Amino acid sequence: MSIEFYNQDAGMTWYLPNQSKELSDVLMKVENSLFNRSERAYKLFKDFDKDKDGYISQQDMKQKLEEMNILNGQEIGILINYVDPSNKGYATFTEFHDRLRAGMTIVDNAGNQLIQINSQPGKTFQNAAKTFLPELSRLTEEFKKPFRPQTNHTDIRPSTRFGATPVYKNTFVNFVPPKTSPMFMTQGERFSKNREQFIQDERIHNNQKYENKLNRIRQYHQSLDQRIQSALEQRDQKDANNLKSKQMAQWTYEHKAHLKNDYL
Repeated sequence: MSIEFYNQDAGMTWYLPNQSKELSDVLMKVENSLFNRSERAYKLFKDFDKDKDGYISQQDMKQKLEEMNILNGQEIGILINYVDPSNKGYATFTEFHDRLRAGMTIVDNAGNQLIQINSQPGKTFQNAAKTFLPELSRLTEEFKKPFRPQTNHTDIRPSTRFGATPVYKNTFVNFVPPKTSPMFMTQGERFSKNREQFIQDERIHNNQKYENKLNRIRQYHQSLDQRIQSALEQRDQKDANNLKSKQMAQWTYEHKAHLKNDYL
């Protein structure tokens, strides 16, 4: 069971497992430390099985994680409860592999990706929006019709400050801040070329924030692509090793059969 979470700024949809943030952080540390290379699942299981009895007890897992020094005491407890949720005291190879495996934070048990980038490309969304655009325009026009005036707006003379009767009188002089006020500005300061410098500074600051946000999104996309590529390379390496093993077994069988025929 997973929870769908959409981040509009990043343009991504996460199908997050229904688990706490502490557990997600622990699984991320374990995956980056244990599955950062071509590591076989059964060999990893044997490394955790300290007493070689075919099961990984809670004591075995705690001892191995303390030796690796990748989690603290509280995080080790969280991981043990995740691997052994029923608190049996041990875990078989199947249970261990279902819980801890390569790519467990980006793919589920069925092999489906938990993170989908739906804004790159967004062709499907754009085509759907284009299809709905004529209908949206029609509904907008129907909504605006009751609010439009009956007469032609060009027949009505708009009222302005300087077109009023009697003649407009400048009343701004009655609202000048006193000289002791921080808001007071002389005539030279009011008409200075740099009187709007704070607006330019604010615009530059906002542009920098926007660029930093784009850089964070690019870095996240790159890290996600690298993790997916690493998972694909591990799978290809595993398939290649299996193929070599089968070829070696076939060659050995044929060689033994040939020697037996020559002897007879």
